[in-house]
Amino acid sequence: MVGSFCYLVEMSELVEMSDLYIPKLQLNMEGPYGSEWPEEEKVKRREMVAHDAHYIFVHEVANSNADGKTTMLTAAETSTCCLENSGPLVGFVQYRFVLEEEIPVLYVYELQLEPRVQGKGLGKFLMQLLEFMAQKVI
Repeated sequence: MVGSFCYLVEMSELVEMSDLYIPKLQLNMEGPYGSEWPEEEKVKRREMVAHDAHYIFVHEVANSNADGKTTMLTAAETSTCCLENSGPLVGFVQYRFVLEEEIPVLYVYELQLEPRVQGKGLGKFLMQLLEFMAQKVI
């Protein structure tokens, strides 16, 4: 349960928002990588601008529904106005469709969520969404 908030899930191939999602990556990964983080950050930055990288951006959106339930909205269910006025970015997924030994696969390169939205089912939802996409595309 996440109070009276819902999430807007925006799928994109654009990486113009790097100034927003790089800090999320650093927040979650600098600790585990420790002193190796500066070099690993360079690798991550290169991966993020790869021509075959795809993204799902998750924005927090104020929800007028006061029952305290979490709602997931996809960009297709929202207006362009809602996308333009979306709330703060709370997470993202970077993924790629690739051929691995002639077998099509979907690789998840990054799944990053702000600590305050972790443990609430959002990561699981995103993985289920990616699994669904892989089944439909591959």
